[in-house]
Amino acid sequence: MKRKKCSKCKRFFSVDKFYIRKSGKLKGRLFSRCKECDSITNGHTPLKKIKRFCKVCKKRIKKVHNNQRYCSKCKRKPKIISLRRQMEFRQHFWGKNLWKTIEPDSVKIQRGYKVCTFKYVRIAQHRLIIMRKFKRRLFQWEEVHHLNGKKLDNRLENLQLVTDKYHPVITKLMTENKKLRQKITYFKSLLQKRS
Repeated sequence: MKRKKCSKCKRFFSVDKFYIRKSGKLKGRLFSRCKECDSITNGHTPLKKIKRFCKVCKKRIKKVHNNQRYCSKCKRKPKIISLRRQMEFRQHFWGKNLWKTIEPDSVKIQRGYKVCTFKYVRIAQHRLIIMRKFKRRLFQWEEVHHLNGKKLDNRLENLQLVTDKYHPVITKLMTENKKLRQKITYFKSLLQKRS
């Protein structure tokens, strides 16, 4: 019987103690490490000994790759189920007008605005306040303007409903107005120092 030396432990073993390559250029040749050394260095038992079962259908997975938990048929099922749930919730949320009554699960600050989350639906808080005031959903071309320029100040007195064409004009005028006020206060302070 043929014998081969293991590159790791430097001992001689019979050929059946080595794995045979199943793919690549060296297909059919033996690995340089024996089965014992290979399982120790790679930290796994040989693929033949691993038995894994699919979490969804409970069938045995034939070819195991890394930490595989689903068989090839059930691989995409969990994502599809979650997407369906999201779509159903959104349709229920907007169709039954739940935004009028339900309080948000959480309020977070994103891109300078307060954003309310209802399970799978996210709405900017200032838009939600205006929607509840007018008791209807806002159109795409409708935007909410903060009168004092502070994005986090979502009091009803500070919010104004405007069109998407009119909103940038207002914000530009507000910034110009603010700069002019700063210049006026600067020149007033200079006049007071001179007199």
